[in-house]
Amino acid sequence: MNFIFRSGTLVLLAASFLFTACNTPLSLSSKKTAHEKYSQGLKDAGLAGSTLGAAWISAGEKSLTLPATVTLPYREKGFFPADRPSAAGFSFTAKKGEMVNIRLDVTPSTGYRVFLEIWQLSGSNRDLLADTDSLPGNISYEVRSDGTYTLRVQPELLQSVGYTLNIGTSPSLAFPVRSQDNPKASSFWGADRDGGRRSHEGVDIFAKKRTPAVAIADGRVTRVNENELGGKVVWMRPDGKDYTLYYAHLDSQMVTDGQRVRTGDVLGLIGNTGNARTTPAHLHFGIYASGGAVNPWPFINVNTPRSRAIVSDTTLAGKNARTGAQEIRVGQKSEKLPTGTSVRILAALGDEFRVLLPDGREGFILAKTVSTQPIRQLKLKQPVTLLTAPEPGAAVKEDLAGGATVNLLSSWNGFHFISSDTREGWISSQAP
Repeated sequence: MNFIFRSGTLVLLAASFLFTACNTPLSLSSKKTAHEKYSQGLKDAGLAGSTLGAAWISAGEKSLTLPATVTLPYREKGFFPADRPSAAGFSFTAKKGEMVNIRLDVTPSTGYRVFLEIWQLSGSNRDLLADTDSLPGNISYEVRSDGTYTLRVQPELLQSVGYTLNIGTSPSLAFPVRSQDNPKASSFWGADRDGGRRSHEGVDIFAKKRTPAVAIADGRVTRVNENELGGKVVWMRPDGKDYTLYYAHLDSQMVTDGQRVRTGDVLGLIGNTGNARTTPAHLHFGIYASGGAVNPWPFINVNTPRSRAIVSDTTLAGKNARTGAQEIRVGQKSEKLPTGTSVRILAALGDEFRVLLPDGREGFILAKTVSTQPIRQLKLKQPVTLLTAPEPGAAVKEDLAGGATVNLLSSWNGFHFISSDTREGWISSQAP
């Protein structure tokens, strides 16, 4: 969507608001987020009903209701243009015990704000989990439950922003066997036990007998005992957490009930006691919360993958382009696009672009199938109206004279996207 400013009044009013918002605290409830305060400031300044303010608010809402579905780790380079109020939304899954780590680097690096927020959405319920408007943007959030999460990224008005966004995960706890002791994890959560009569409620970490098993957080030992399955075991509760760590099959226990421990302290020595007497020495590691056992692997998995290197052309972010006969991935589905379909490139990632279709949907498409070069030149046989959008009744940019030569860039739903000198917009495909 393109926005036309026919006078400087709106821009001056918005600029005045931006100066005030950055230098004077708004008299709003401290419970409101920075984004909510900014939105309220637009309304208080009379900008919410303007084209500029309404577009900014609408873009922020769309980023939550129609986010792009991504798989972590995720990395993209993109561009927010000052003349198109916009926002980016990303939906991803994460598991209890993981840390979701978000880093936003921007150009220019100072002098404005970008709102960065993690949400959990369920129907009409919206829970803000973490946010910042500092630059560079950094959020680390510990996931409390398996589920789908949404990240919103939105710069303030009238600010062009180039950015690099990284979303990744890491374990929230340390690993219970030191790396120099060459541990090998095997037999993960959910594996069959006793011929399928029960499931494995933990992960087995193999190492030489009497290798130290260490505390993976600061906390307190809650119990040191023996049982039939686990043999010699140690239980500890990390500080500030609602779950307990379980170390089993130990050859020796090196701590006592109630003892305070710090990350890296030795709790016991790995063995094969309990029902592991016929197996090689290993540590059975588990985590228990009020609802029972939970999968411990996301809490300690240090082998998280790296995001794909960006090989698509990052300089095309913010440009209008056309597609070849290629599929676009929108959400969990793919659809075929006609050759020459109009898209706006929002960001580059891996060998793909994240693009915006004229109907407002976002998707992902292979970069090599996209071109910013004109299809051909058209000579207008008669005067035509240049529109802001490919739809009847769209706002008029200007009238183009008959006989003018324009570049045909792309098409959509009975309209051509064209450029002429520094002008660009939509004309009916019947016009030439």
